[in-house]
Amino acid sequence: MKAGMFHGWRAAVILCFCMGVTGLAQSPAKSDSERLRELEEIVRQLRQQNLSLQERVGQLERDRGRAPAVVSNQSSVVSNQSGTNSAGKSSAGLAKLLTTSPEAEQPIGRQSQVADRGAFEDEQVSAPRPGDITLDPKYRGFFPIPNTPVLVKINAKPRVDFIADTHNPGDPSRFRPGQFPTEGSPGYGGPSEFNVTAQGSRLMLDVRAPETSGSPRFYYENDFFGSSGNSMSLHVRHLYGQVYNVVVGQTWSTFTDPDAIPDTVDYEGPNSTVLTRQPLARYILPLTEHWQLNFGIEQPNSQVDVGASGGSAVNRAPDFGANVRWEKAGLGHVQLSGVARLLGITGGTSGSQEVFGGGLNLAGALRVFGQDTVIGQIMYGKGLGHYGHDSSAFNTDAALDAAGSLVALPYLGLAGSYTHHWNDRLRSSLTYGYVTVDYEAGEAATTYHRTHYGALNLIWQPFPFKNLSLGLEGLYGVNEVKSGATADDWRVQLGIVYSLF
Repeated sequence: MKAGMFHGWRAAVILCFCMGVTGLAQSPAKSDSERLRELEEIVRQLRQQNLSLQERVGQLERDRGRAPAVVSNQSSVVSNQSGTNSAGKSSAGLAKLLTTSPEAEQPIGRQSQVADRGAFEDEQVSAPRPGDITLDPKYRGFFPIPNTPVLVKINAKPRVDFIADTHNPGDPSRFRPGQFPTEGSPGYGGPSEFNVTAQGSRLMLDVRAPETSGSPRFYYENDFFGSSGNSMSLHVRHLYGQVYNVVVGQTWSTFTDPDAIPDTVDYEGPNSTVLTRQPLARYILPLTEHWQLNFGIEQPNSQVDVGASGGSAVNRAPDFGANVRWEKAGLGHVQLSGVARLLGITGGTSGSQEVFGGGLNLAGALRVFGQDTVIGQIMYGKGLGHYGHDSSAFNTDAALDAAGSLVALPYLGLAGSYTHHWNDRLRSSLTYGYVTVDYEAGEAATTYHRTHYGALNLIWQPFPFKNLSLGLEGLYGVNEVKSGATADDWRVQLGIVYSLF
């Protein structure tokens, strides 16, 4: 019971007492002994009422700790009980901090050193982070599960894209220069095309228990790019669990830096960006407030051009990845990643062979002027085609040389982006990507070799809560294959995306 209600009961008792005394004063004349007995009776009754009220107040105060009137900041009603639950820790504190009271402004998690840039195609929220570190320590959109320490967030991001191309882009829903049909190929050039797609819509489920030992987390996310064309087909992007900094399932490769992905309206992003998601087991090792190490054992995927040998690619060992990260609040982060691979082939005229591949990926995002951000990435090595976003659609890891020996192909990828905030609701990004993959003499004339990617956009969030974003972007790409044949395409894309939270 609140203090104001308690004082109200006290006022009622005093009022009853005064009315009783007034009644005595207005009653016919009685003897002193009679008036004394009546006054003693009134005092006795008032004492009983006061004791009863005190018992009711005490009971309400005891019951307040398990009252079911906890409303999350998303108007979700949940029930909580005080004390320790079977999971080990009480959820009452979490529920209290998730209410609409002023206490809801207090964080209940540890703030990441990396800022949430709120990109149009937000990839940061899905990234595994050490312990209970999170981009949003206030856990907006989460609601507690009664009698457990678990918080749950269900989010949906419906999206639609209106796309106009000057030439045949190879895939009407995606902008990947390596898929542009080049001169002499079927489908080269062609008239302009227009397309509308909602395949970029997403559904997400985020389950956390930040006050439980090990800070367990389960994350699921899907879009609808599960098939070619414009049909809506389920495509699982992430499905992983994390506890005690051990991550298992499918999520970002250790070689990927999801905090350094440029802010583009285009769903695919730059040709050279590492966007690899694959099954893995990963361990996150925090060193200090600003430094951490990551180690991963990941699914291999040997993408080998076997030519006319009749053989096929084979995986003989997992990919081993590691990275070291530096993060500082208000400035940004830098990540240096490395991967080691064993690429193999079997069967055919070249028999059974294997070759080592690997390389480095240096990426980061830094705050420069106000809210403006500069993003950069350099990836170099041999046998890295699987990890390059554009080149991953082709057999660019390794190939057979003139002697029939398996060779890991050199790879170089560069990306740069600058985001300028015109005001609190309007921003623009200029992005460029470059990829080159060497080839062997025996490969076909249409073998993937070099691509360019450029994008300039204007993104507007018309409402203060920023759940709705409208992005207009111009894109230009060039594809050059081994023979020297090229193709290019201009695209204008209008994207509209809405997020519940």
